Amino acid sequence: MCGTFAERRVAFVDQKGDCFLALVSCYGSAQRTAKIGSLISCLSANNLTNMLAALQDNQRLIVWTLPTVAFLDRDLLPSTQMELGNSAKSATIIGFIGNTVTVRRSDECLIAHYVPPFVAGLIRCVQLTQWEQAVRICRTTNEEFLWATLAGLACIEKNYQIAEICYGQLEEVEKVLFLSELRSQNVPQLRDAKVAQFSGQRREADMLLVNAGRTFEALMLNLGTFRFTRGRGKGQRTEQIAMKMMRNGI
Repeated sequence: MCGTFAERRVAFVDQKGDCFLALVSCYGSAQRTAKIGSLISCLSANNLTNMLAALQDNQRLIVWTLPTVAFLDRDLLPSTQMELGNSAKSATIIGFIGNTVTVRRSDECLIAHYVPPFVAGLIRCVQLTQWEQAVRICRTTNEEFLWATLAGLACIEKNYQIAEICYGQLEEVEKVLFLSELRSQNVPQLRDAKVAQFSGQRREADMLLVNAGRTFEALMLNLGTFRFTRGRGKGQRTEQIAMKMMRNGI
């Protein structure tokens, strides 16, 4: 896939037909693989962007406009998926060039399917940091997959203001409130922990808070994610520290 060495991902399909993304550079990352689909028989990456085309259940042609969002917000992944049509069984994807996906049927007939050009234009705007133009594209087309794609790109680029707008259009109220709180957070350790929490990496968020000495925030994080055993340990540690401070008259 495209991008720098740190940004690149490898897509593969296992024997059961499950499709995964794997990090090329996984140093310092807790999550190394992410499942993005099932019943996949054929897979092809775009030559210019990180879009992926696949044949699902041997006949449905689908495209993920931003599969790498699975590492950041898995709930957003289904919204970035498009279905371009049905192909005959035993078909094969022979290329995904530009906005065109070419499929060869079992009778050797070639069928061209087209991805809306707005996706590539949106990705290009983000690469050029033209965020207002990207939002304008989404408002003009008002397609869910475009809003979801821009939301994922904005989170990857840490532009949480644009991400907040996109999640608002997707009616994700809780994430809008979370991003608003994240943008107003000035403490670097708490900000990094919230980013990890938003990405679903609760253990990493917990570790960041503990290493920063934010035991109470780590306690509330574990209670909020129903990790009661871990939260009880944090609570006991906090109580011990408080008792020690009281004995020393601090």
